[in-house]
Amino acid sequence: MEIKLRKYREKDLERHLELFLMNGIYKKINEKIKNQEKIWLKKVIQNYEGEKPEFFTIAINLDNKLIGNLVAEKIDYKNKTLEVGFWIGKDYWGKGVATKALNLFLKMIIKKFNPKKIIAHHKKGNFASGRVLEKAGFKFEIEKKGMKTYNIML
Repeated sequence: MEIKLRKYREKDLERHLELFLMNGIYKKINEKIKNQEKIWLKKVIQNYEGEKPEFFTIAINLDNKLIGNLVAEKIDYKNKTLEVGFWIGKDYWGKGVATKALNLFLKMIIKKFNPKKIIAHHKKGNFASGRVLEKAGFKFEIEKKGMKTYNIML
């Protein structure tokens, strides 16, 4: 099991859409959804070039196959804070993939953005995401409006 993080490429669109179907995000993919994701993907790729992107998304590859992604968003360059999020295809849940990918991503974004605080959230009932965050060194901060918030202070 080889987990690697890499930049998205335009040719990842079809697989990205397959993962949406796998996770039940959509029942079927129509032209509107495809175009919306194509625009998102172009923005993701453009952000790799920017000095201060508003968000930074990386693809998770397992054995050379795209299975999900990680994002650093709400990047506050002045106060040196950002939020991270992740998702993987349902077929890959419970295998330690998200934990390993998140740990790799944290090293990457600490080097790239030099934050003082990294924040993450998950829905109250999503215990698996909570475990992933805890294994990656996040500490529980607060529960509010059905969401749990964690952070890492650097």
